[in-house]
Amino acid sequence: MEVLAVIPARGGSRGLPGKNLAELAGRPLLAYTADCVGDCLRPVRAVLSTDDEAVARLGRRLGLEVPFRRPAELAADDTPTLPVIQHALAELSAAEGYRPEVVAVLQPTSPLRNAAHLEAALELFSSIDCDSLISLAPVEHHPAWAWRIVDGLAVPENADPPRRRQDLPPLHRPNGAVYLTTPELLAADRLLGRRIAALTMEPWESVDIDDAWDLAVAEAALIFRSRNR
Repeated sequence: MEVLAVIPARGGSRGLPGKNLAELAGRPLLAYTADCVGDCLRPVRAVLSTDDEAVARLGRRLGLEVPFRRPAELAADDTPTLPVIQHALAELSAAEGYRPEVVAVLQPTSPLRNAAHLEAALELFSSIDCDSLISLAPVEHHPAWAWRIVDGLAVPENADPPRRRQDLPPLHRPNGAVYLTTPELLAADRLLGRRIAALTMEPWESVDIDDAWDLAVAEAALIFRSRNR
């Protein structure tokens, strides 16, 4: 199975300037995703999509391919992921005639995702009847206990919520760590298909870096992981 990992890492960031170069436990954030691909037991081609020369230089030092530069119009704060991945695939196809069977989207903002997670995702994707995959984590705060604020007053969303956590149906949220898709879905302007496999990850593995607070939480999670192996 020919697997392409696209690592989207633009230079700008509204919540944390220079985010992909920011240090987490003494290493740049991008290094953790480079490790994820480099340590994977399955062969995975890793391509960095960036508009920024400093990010590109770091990516090359980390062993990532940087065969093209992402255009500025695909590096804005509100640019969705789909066109970025489509651009990467189009560039590789035009330059090399390259077409993978599976495309993994690995965002550097998920530094606690590691090679074992990627291997598990690829194994799951190849072993069940699915057309795409998303990584999920348990919801930290169940929506059955959610409240709304109406005219300054707190109103429970559920008039009769379960009193015990054990009575709540388990729910999960996307954590942004791993997406698997195919060139066919991308050509149809879709990142995910109709049969989406679920890779479950622990909450402490699912920190998504958006600002300095998230960076501090991720550092604490790294310490937790090292002490609980």
